[in-house]
Formats: sequence, C-alpha cells, structure tokens
Amino acid sequence: MMRAIEINNMQDAAQLNQIACTLGYDAWVHGDTEMMDAKSFLGLVSLIGKPHLRFVVPDSEEAKHALKLVEKYLH
Repeated sequence: MMRAIEINNMQDAAQLNQIACTLGYDAWVHGDTEMMDAKSFLGLVSLIGKPHLRFVVPDSEEAKHALKLVEKYLH
C-alpha cells in the first residue's frame, strides 16, 4: 500500500519517523530515485523538500491504520 506524502520540514520528518517506529513491520518512503527506511530519522531528513514521495507499507488490514496515521500528520 502506498500513500503520497510531503516532507516539508524537520517536524514532518520527526512525525513520520515516530509513526514508523511504532509499527511492527517495515515502512519505507520512496522517491523518484531513492528509497529510505521510514524508521531512519536521518534518511527522512534527507528527503525534506523532495517531490513525489510515497509512504509504503505491506498490504494488510493492520497497515491501513498506519496510512491513516500518516494522512493525519502529513498533508
């Protein structure tokens, strides 16, 4: 499952990282040319301001909740 996101500043990166760290499965942020582990704060910071980012989690009912959390914090 994927959801388009924007990481505009350090606060967005910190919130996304906090959400990802609570998950019991892998979560990734994909860009046009890069892919970062969402549990890596430094990796997320490197994506600040980059276009076309997507938050990616496994297809499952549990992961739908994670996508809702991401939508709540990142617009």
